[in-house]
Amino acid sequence: LARDYEWIVLCNSDIVVSQFWYPALQATGRSDEIGAVGFKIFGEARRVPIEEFHDCNASFDLRDLAWHDDIHMSGCFLAVRASCFASLGGFDEAYKMYAEEHDFLSRARLAGWRTVRCNAPIYHVSELASRKVPLLTSYFAIRNNMRVLIKLGPRRVWSAPRYAVRVLRYMVDPSRTVDLVDSCRRREKPTDHLLTNLNIWLR
Repeated sequence: LARDYEWIVLCNSDIVVSQFWYPALQATGRSDEIGAVGFKIFGEARRVPIEEFHDCNASFDLRDLAWHDDIHMSGCFLAVRASCFASLGGFDEAYKMYAEEHDFLSRARLAGWRTVRCNAPIYHVSELASRKVPLLTSYFAIRNNMRVLIKLGPRRVWSAPRYAVRVLRYMVDPSRTVDLVDSCRRREKPTDHLLTNLNIWLR
């Protein structure tokens, strides 16, 4: 951050950007109080055919650009104001995988920054690499969500235990099968093997 950058753009290797992303960022992030700008992500939680992105991109018009305050935005393509990033000390490196953007955006909001999502489209392949190691991704997803709740929700002492109980019920419910489309659900139940799931939950 030694140079005078205004924005830092966090970008996964498995995304396809729209030609509208930078004009959308300029318009959305015009106010100095905005610390982070997210986008309309196709494939944010579920696998989506890329044709849906292309159709949206073809019909998108900057005159229809809109945005709203949001704290639950994917870090696969996220623009962060450089001064916001520096003031918060960047990401908490303890997360390693998953939830680091939720932690960062939560800290940004607590520090007085606005975090907004615009409707300019971005395509995310979704789990291009992580689907190859489903047990590891499940472990990190559950652990890191717990970390966010414990670290940033001290006034809501029951939020982390409630989350843990909800995940446990989902893991042991035989009527719920492994979801091959919704990656968030699959991380909460990566296999149909009870003992494997319980081992991940206990860790």
